[in-house]
Amino acid sequence: MEENNIYLPPEADLGNPAEDPPAITNSNLASRWARLGASLIDVILLLALYVVVFYGTEYWEKTFQQNVSIREQMLSVLFGFAIYLLFHGYLLHKRGQTIGKWMLGIKIVSVANNEILPLWKVFFVRYVPLVLVALIPVAGHLLILINDCFIFRKDKRCLHDHISGSQVIKEHAH
Repeated sequence: MEENNIYLPPEADLGNPAEDPPAITNSNLASRWARLGASLIDVILLLALYVVVFYGTEYWEKTFQQNVSIREQMLSVLFGFAIYLLFHGYLLHKRGQTIGKWMLGIKIVSVANNEILPLWKVFFVRYVPLVLVALIPVAGHLLILINDCFIFRKDKRCLHDHISGSQVIKEHAH
């Protein structure tokens, strides 16, 4: 009969603190400089391979003559996605890191439970939309700049982090 007592305070399930993931504090978040450095390392690696593969080809010449067909551009983007997955897929899947993030000791985790995001989510929700938006003339670059400016908020999360439910933390943050 006591469960129907209107004078008892409501109960709430507070969970078991021993089972809940540790909260990520602002001091455990990756620094903006580490994120920028990791991004630069990743871009340099991918660009280097891209140049090695395309240098001396007809595509290379067409690019400088601004005479690349839409089909060739789409194939180039798909090739870029394949290179990204080749370089970063294993580390992203196993450790939540790209090569740059691995080198700088930071990783991508879920903001909800601090666990590594599935590779499909990192690739299709966090990465691919940025590349596709960047392909939009003028407006794409403005949208990428807006995305990047979000990192200056207190939570240090870019817009793509908010969309994918991710955050970037120091590798050994507990």
